Amino acid sequence: MKDTLLQPAGVKHTGFVTSAAVQSKLAPSFTYDKASDSASAVTQDTLFQTMNDQLGSKQLYTTASDMAQLTHYITSSSFVGEKYMHQGAIAKAGTAYTGRLTIDGSRLVSRADFAGYHNALAFTEDGKTGVVLLSNYQKDGSLSDTAKAILKLVQKND
Repeated sequence: MKDTLLQPAGVKHTGFVTSAAVQSKLAPSFTYDKASDSASAVTQDTLFQTMNDQLGSKQLYTTASDMAQLTHYITSSSFVGEKYMHQGAIAKAGTAYTGRLTIDGSRLVSRADFAGYHNALAFTEDGKTGVVLLSNYQKDGSLSDTAKAILKLVQKND
């Protein structure tokens, strides 16, 4: 990951959660309980354990800026040739995966939810213009729909 993706993309604020000490520096996450209409913080111990129980343990952390830079790099021919673009890096519409770029009309979109963290992005198909939203709390609505709406406004003003 470091040699193939992170270093060539030039990101500076992305890494792996390799210890509870690293985890403790990240924004805390919260879960929302609809029944009681309340939020509660996910404890550092629970979050660290959850991160390391997942397939591909040692989850990545990143900033919105680095996420945008990574998306731009992944969609460029520098990362994977055009011939292979839709065979792995970018999924066709209708796939059930989260955390993967998907073509939605003329946009690239993605969303992922994990232990109180939520992220969504919407980019133009060429990966040059986009919106990245990172959240540690989600009560209502769709972060993905919000990212798409903001991208539409950005494109309208260009």
